[in-house]
Amino acid sequence: MAHDLCVAEDMACIQTIETHKNDVTSVDFGIDAMLASGSGDGMARLWTWVSEDNCYIEADCSPLIGHKYGVNSVCFSPQGTMLLTGCGDGSSIVWNVKTGGRIHTFVPATAGAVRVCRFAPDSSAVLTAGDDGAIRVWNLLRRTLTRCVWAHEGAVHALAPTPDGRLLLSGCSNGALRVWALADEPSPSSPSRQQRSLTSSPRHASTLSGNTGPLETPLARVEAAHDLGVLAGDVSPQQLLVESESEPEDEAEASGPGGGKRLYHRYLAATGGNDNAVRLWDVRSPACGGCGSEVRAEVAPAEPHHALLGHGSAVTSVRFARAGSLLLSASLDKTARIWQVSSGACLSVVRGHTRFVFAVAASRCGTLLATGSYDQKVRVWALLGERRPPPAPAPAAARLPPPTLAHAGQERALLAHAEAEVGAAPSLLQRLQPPDAGAVNGLSFGPRGRMLASAHGDKMVRLWVRENATSRFAEADCSPLEGHRYSVLAAEFAPGPSPQLATCSLDGEALLWDIQAGERADSPLQCAGGGALRTLRISPDGHLLATAGDDEKVDVWSLHSGEMLLSAEGHTDAVAGLTISPDSQLLVSCSADGSIRMWALSPPSAQGLFVLEAAHDLGALTVDFSPSEGMPGKCRLDAADEDKEARGKGKDGHCYLLASGGNDEAVRLWRVRARFDGGVLAVTAATPWRLLDGHSGSVACVRFCPGAGELLASAAMDRATRLWSVYSGECLHVLEGHTSLLTSVAFSPDCSLLATGSLDKVVMVWQLPAHLVFQLTGPDGSKSHTKRVVDWSPEDVDQWLREWGMPRLGGQARVARVYGVELITCPVQDVLAKLQGCEAGEASVEDVDIAAAVDGAVNEDDIELEEHIVQLIHWLKHAEATGSFSDALPDEEPPPEFLCPITHEVMRDPVICSDGFTYERAALSEWLLGRRFSSPMTNVPLSSSRLLPNVALRRRILEWMFGEVPPLEDEFAIVQPSAPAESPNEDPVEVEEGNKADS
Repeated sequence: MAHDLCVAEDMACIQTIETHKNDVTSVDFGIDAMLASGSGDGMARLWTWVSEDNCYIEADCSPLIGHKYGVNSVCFSPQGTMLLTGCGDGSSIVWNVKTGGRIHTFVPATAGAVRVCRFAPDSSAVLTAGDDGAIRVWNLLRRTLTRCVWAHEGAVHALAPTPDGRLLLSGCSNGALRVWALADEPSPSSPSRQQRSLTSSPRHASTLSGNTGPLETPLARVEAAHDLGVLAGDVSPQQLLVESESEPEDEAEASGPGGGKRLYHRYLAATGGNDNAVRLWDVRSPACGGCGSEVRAEVAPAEPHHALLGHGSAVTSVRFARAGSLLLSASLDKTARIWQVSSGACLSVVRGHTRFVFAVAASRCGTLLATGSYDQKVRVWALLGERRPPPAPAPAAARLPPPTLAHAGQERALLAHAEAEVGAAPSLLQRLQPPDAGAVNGLSFGPRGRMLASAHGDKMVRLWVRENATSRFAEADCSPLEGHRYSVLAAEFAPGPSPQLATCSLDGEALLWDIQAGERADSPLQCAGGGALRTLRISPDGHLLATAGDDEKVDVWSLHSGEMLLSAEGHTDAVAGLTISPDSQLLVSCSADGSIRMWALSPPSAQGLFVLEAAHDLGALTVDFSPSEGMPGKCRLDAADEDKEARGKGKDGHCYLLASGGNDEAVRLWRVRARFDGGVLAVTAATPWRLLDGHSGSVACVRFCPGAGELLASAAMDRATRLWSVYSGECLHVLEGHTSLLTSVAFSPDCSLLATGSLDKVVMVWQLPAHLVFQLTGPDGSKSHTKRVVDWSPEDVDQWLREWGMPRLGGQARVARVYGVELITCPVQDVLAKLQGCEAGEASVEDVDIAAAVDGAVNEDDIELEEHIVQLIHWLKHAEATGSFSDALPDEEPPPEFLCPITHEVMRDPVICSDGFTYERAALSEWLLGRRFSSPMTNVPLSSSRLLPNVALRRRILEWMFGEVPPLEDEFAIVQPSAPAESPNEDPVEVEEGNKADS
């Protein structure tokens, strides 16, 4: 969308707001031109635009009262559903802008005044800084402090993340400007969307990135950015991809996925300071190309217009506007100025305040300007020179229900209910106790969560099924499964769309079952030593089955052929527990001898990799791997570790999180660090990370929740099941109700249910609270919006194709190692040739469900599949060629169905919610982050947090934006030249000496 610069030299003041009782220190605009202002009176106020009267009125929920001292900073969330305020009392509060309810208050243990606060671009985190010189990163989902950097010697007044969330700029009163790595680069084998955490940052780290090195080391710095101090900073929403003129440094870089091109992300930053100047900075960071390389950056004065001169006193605020084509500045000289970024010309001087102007901002629609001053006034100006420029309202069909008093009251009640639910405990949904059943020894949910298997002491395996997410479990027609001669001790479903079950027994046999037929699928797998088999596990990739028991051996079988691949010895007592790492590379066993042993699976090796000799006193009974740890290239557990090898740095490093339980009544978490040397896995360290203490009996079973692995369940012989927050160590809930010792616990795949089994012969199915389910499975998808295609790994390309309904092609992209940089820089024919040169990938259970549920998914059996792929790549190139999403929008009005009901803006990733409505993924994720578990359109509680891509609507939006696909040979360049270039859609303006526009 073109942004014609028709800024008036004589700015028209539309309205003067005189409600605050003290200095106005900060202003910001949200969606629908909502305006927020913060003041030294300790209040933040919200203002809504009334089109009929062409003025602002104070919102019903305003003022927002909660700070003890003056509010120094206000900031709307990227999708406009929340407001963040920072105060002189050291606290920062996140507010619901619709109801005025307080979502959470962040207060560090020791801190000075908060001078500046910002949301991360994906809304997942809150960034605060102030007088103590520290930058703090708060996880908005978990409400915890994840990182703290003592970044500056002076007070931090400037804090600005880049639009893709990779970097963070900070400036302080000593004049220093620094650049930090805000988010770790994705690893080469990062998990799917459901396995990614909400942020890629470590949760218990003391640096801004696990890849930045020592604590005090930023990526880049300018020690004297402004004489006497930096007071403000911002980063343009425009982000360019440039190619370096220098040659690749080595052969590996020359043969990389970018075809030898050295590509850089280029950002434009602005700062203001006590030297009366506005300064522009060129920030560059090498694109990782999806290879998991560490984040690097450099900063230099932006030429040719580095210093914008004209203010007569200190510059207190700078903000980019209109997709980065304009720059706004406020000053102690009682004025605000509007600058053209491409030319450095001052287009207008805004006068009218009688005291210092301390804040300036422009509406997202680009028509309004707001300034805040020490004269206790907020002034609203017509940025385009018109006297009455009402923001363009969203079509009625795309709007949320109007904010009437009754509606606002209902919303407040829902928010209060949601806050109360945060403390709610899991509820007992159902008791399963068939007549004459034996003790329950093992539990496992099927891949879709609609089937539950229980292993019993009466030689039987029972299957329980339910029709949908709201129905109750009933015993299946084919249940019970008869085949074992003695007690069945363990059961586990194999991953994949076709349900297959493995069980083991005291009879020394492991059986595979065809669930649909209700009968054994293959010949039994016999324990080599002839003893009882007490445990089994199936690898996450579905290829291997591991069994162990009284013969003190660990056996590994091919799940498909039944061939034994490994029989490992080392334990001196019965093996009680097994687990396999999420990448199917590492097998861990635990024994009654108290030890934990580790074995390589790729290839299988009987030579032990590592031994924890005394992991648990009196015996170890159970182990489990976190599903979200163990990805190459990063370790989220301890980014403060100075040992780069131990940290898993580099593409061959791994860091796993292992949980164990035993007869010492303790649950222990271990960091297991490994690397590949010449294709051979080696475990370098296994160290204690956390002790979870609370049980008063032996811990019989531990299981991480699927997906992000945020939650750990432990079942013990004290008849209690405990739910632990993995990354805080807090015991969230204790579930009681069984009348005998607990033996097993299992999560459903969507984390909504928890099943517990006991010697009392009862299976209890528990419903987890909505807030807890959301925390486990929630809005991690919003992260994808800030990540540029050039940084996609093959796993990201795989995920992109799967979201278009092409899981097999996605698997091919993963196998062929197709990187995002290839999609946008290489000819389409080359990409197609690379995809067609490998075997088809496999469709997961989720892929099958999505393909069946989503309208518009691409049919991979279509003879025109190649044309579909060419069209998707064409759209991808066009989207990447623009510096920001808004620049890619046509000038014509979009159809109402293209607009998100929450943001009233064109959707770039439309998803269907359980309420049946379509929303922008990032907007709905942000809505849920505020702990509003109700439909944005109906206020009815949501039945599920699952989001399905609206492929058909996304296709229509892309066709409207970019048109039909051109011929294959019609390629165009999206990489900009390395020399500085003017911003798009701008006409140069004559600039007088000194860049002054005083009149």
